[in-house]
Amino acid sequence: MDEQKIKKLIEDSGIITHKKVIDVLREQGWKLLISPYYYDNISNAVREIDIIAEKQFTSVDNWSQSSVQVNVQLFIECKYIKQEIVFWFDNKDIDRAVSKMEKNSGLEILHKRHGADITIDKFHYLINDKVAKLFSTNANKDDVVYKAITQCLNAQIYYDQWYDCPMHFGFHEHKEVATRILKFPIIICDNFDNLIEVDFDEKDKKPYQTDSISDSFQVETNYTFLDKSQKAKTEYFLIDVLKLDNINTFLEKLTEEIKAVMQSVDFKRRISQNQKNARSAGQNDYR
Repeated sequence: MDEQKIKKLIEDSGIITHKKVIDVLREQGWKLLISPYYYDNISNAVREIDIIAEKQFTSVDNWSQSSVQVNVQLFIECKYIKQEIVFWFDNKDIDRAVSKMEKNSGLEILHKRHGADITIDKFHYLINDKVAKLFSTNANKDDVVYKAITQCLNAQIYYDQWYDCPMHFGFHEHKEVATRILKFPIIICDNFDNLIEVDFDEKDKKPYQTDSISDSFQVETNYTFLDKSQKAKTEYFLIDVLKLDNINTFLEKLTEEIKAVMQSVDFKRRISQNQKNARSAGQNDYR
């Protein structure tokens, strides 16, 4: 048995990173599908994603009844980064990001002249102004970032189209309970040592500025795929890119985000119900 070859095989595979991510998610109470398969209808092939994690969040009213249920699904690719990767950062398309979160959450976000169910700072997608829009690597083989993005998004799209429901949990079948499913594509790297930021600043005399990347960031893309009827469709996505050491911090922030969504959904639902009750009472008085 060649120990060095085995060691290299394990390190190059990214399995260590994969296992550490699994351990953290399990400790935080997430239900996991490990290395599940999905069907990629563009290449007509069955492919694999590293992890699909799911957790159900519920809010409880004064009568100890669940009034809002949110299932969060994370579509995760774990990557062991050996080569240098350069990311070009530019301004986020905040209007499209807001529209996406409004569609996902069913809430109107306070942005420009939009409504005011919830403020923009409650969503981690909407806090940072800059996102990575281009990337490049000196690797001769497959681009690790491109591969991770396509695996995350293709898996999420597949489950959106064919299994748009909780995987491990069921929703209460009561009209009084508001339900949501929120999905997030995520790339988790073993470290950011080889990640470099390039920021094109027109005000600077230099054509570009470079710096090392230390914090979590997002990749923005307009992704084209085939829908269930085999028609081309383009959709806006943000993909979180995390360092292995930052998973717990990310999950804590995501939990606070989901709590804010549940509170706003519950408040909006109660207002709507009160308005219906008031109209009904007014009609009865008129009679």
